[in-house]
Formats: sequence, structure tokens, C-alpha cells
Amino acid sequence: MSNRSLTPRHTPFTNLEKQFEGLLSNFFGGSPFGSLSSAVAECDRFSPSINLTEDDDKVTIQAELPGVPEDAVEIIATQDSLTLRGEKKEETRKEGENSLYIERSFGSFERTFALPAEVDRDKADAAFENGVLTISLPKTQAAKETIKKIGISKKK
Repeated sequence: MSNRSLTPRHTPFTNLEKQFEGLLSNFFGGSPFGSLSSAVAECDRFSPSINLTEDDDKVTIQAELPGVPEDAVEIIATQDSLTLRGEKKEETRKEGENSLYIERSFGSFERTFALPAEVDRDKADAAFENGVLTISLPKTQAAKETIKKIGISKKK
């Protein structure tokens, strides 16, 4: 087993972070903030909520992307999967007479989904409205023909 550090990445502040956590540990018996490196790593991750539905004619994927501009989203369809990529950058700034409030939210995401049926990528459609991305992927005729509904018989 390797003794490598599991810190997600080395930043210019890694040494400063270790010194700060050491000071807190010596003074308080531990850092009240947990690991700063894990907090930094969490800041640049964003995972949108997804709904994937299928009916006889199409596969539909809806992704909740609040704060993500339409031009920051990339959709890639392959024969059997769909990948969503994007980046969220948001800043709220409120200035008062004696105060300043700034909150920043950022993160990138990439999610890939196995498609439950063969789709016609050339007829795919995407719409972005009120922070919700809806992707409609029509099934190929071959995929539609493989569907067989089986009735349930009543026992006597």
C-alpha cells in the first residue's frame, strides 16, 4: 500500500495551510474547520440533479443547472451514451453604507449517462429554460421495433 497523500491537488497555499492547521491544532487541539484542502477541493465540484426518462419514442434527460449560462454547457452524444459538461460561475455583491457582502459560487461538472436504447443523434434536440436543460433523444426505428409489450394473463 502506498503512503502517498490523498490530497486532491497541490496548491500554492498547501504549505501555508499546513502551518495554519498546525497552529490551530497546537492552540485548540485541532482545526475547527476540518481540512482546508478538502474544503477547497469541494468548491470546484458541482453535480447537477438529473432526471432520465424513457417512453416508446424517445429518451429524455433533464438537468437542473441553476446559475449555469447556456453557452457554458456542452452536450456530446455517442452511439450509447450522453455526456454533459459545463461550468458555473456566479457572484453576488451587495454594498451597504457600512458593509460589503460578496459571495462567489463556482464549479465545473461532467456527467456521462449510458443510454437505455439506441437513439438517432441527428434528430436530438436540446432546450434551456429557467435553469433547466431538457435533451430529447428520439429512438431509432430499430430500437422501437425491439419493444414488445407482454400482457399479463389472469390465473384461474
